Amino acid sequence: MSRSFKSRYNLWFHVIASTLNRLPVILPENEKRIFQLVRECFHNQGFRVEAINGVKDHIHLLVQSPADILLADAIEKSLQESELLINAELYPAGSFGWHSEYAIFSVSQSQAVRVRDYISQQKTIHVQKTFLTEWKEFLEVHGI
Repeated sequence: MSRSFKSRYNLWFHVIASTLNRLPVILPENEKRIFQLVRECFHNQGFRVEAINGVKDHIHLLVQSPADILLADAIEKSLQESELLINAELYPAGSFGWHSEYAIFSVSQSQAVRVRDYISQQKTIHVQKTFLTEWKEFLEVHGI
């Protein structure tokens, strides 16, 4: 069989996850390590993390996903695993948590750079925009 007929896929997703009760627990001094741990956990589930950034109460990721996973399950496992590692390393009292609700938006290849740039600008964006405003705008734009 010709290689041109092999199944192909290119699956990109924008993931937004907020901290439990939207508490501002992603502190500047821990932010880099939190992002590293989250990246590792998503990688462990088979994702390629193209971008990760956030502010004190939520994060954004741009991930490329394998085709053979259950997307929501893999994201939930990634967040659960990262929560355990973050607490073990940075918050021994167990005060760090992810909210049970998160968002996943599909991203076309043609928009991946735009989403990556948006994610990189999170700190600037949130000088004027709250997480809830951003969340509602994303849900509206995506028809949810």
